[in-house]
Amino acid sequence: MRKQKFSSKSPMISDKDANIIGGYIQNQFNGNVTPEELLKSAKKKKSVIHKYFDWDDTSAANKYRRSQAYRILNSIVVVVEDIPVKAFHNVFVKEERSNRFINVNEARKNNELWEQVVQQALDEIILWKEKYKDYVQLAPIVSAIEATELTINN
Repeated sequence: MRKQKFSSKSPMISDKDANIIGGYIQNQFNGNVTPEELLKSAKKKKSVIHKYFDWDDTSAANKYRRSQAYRILNSIVVVVEDIPVKAFHNVFVKEERSNRFINVNEARKNNELWEQVVQQALDEIILWKEKYKDYVQLAPIVSAIEATELTINN
């Protein structure tokens, strides 16, 4: 079998690192691994992937709680015009020069913030399209997304 080249779709992992990690998973686990198995393997200091984990328990716990906060904020919905929608959106607030989660109703009142919300939604759809564009069964959805992109961007 030909050696695979791995890359990343995440800004958190470079393509170079993705190739190292993907190759490790392929070689050590034949491409079939659980997160628990990967973590156990990474605990060994000589492991090629050891450096990709935070082994300081305090630091790791804080990062995990922050991740939980993001998941919570992204999980809450509110009913708007009889339709459940995402309640809080992560937007950049110029006055504060930082990102914040803002209630969907507040975001709708501010054109600049609402444009960010709509653009984020479109970006997510485009990522989905790129991920699944080669699945023939999903071609009608991919075509609809492409048509929507043209409409919004023109």
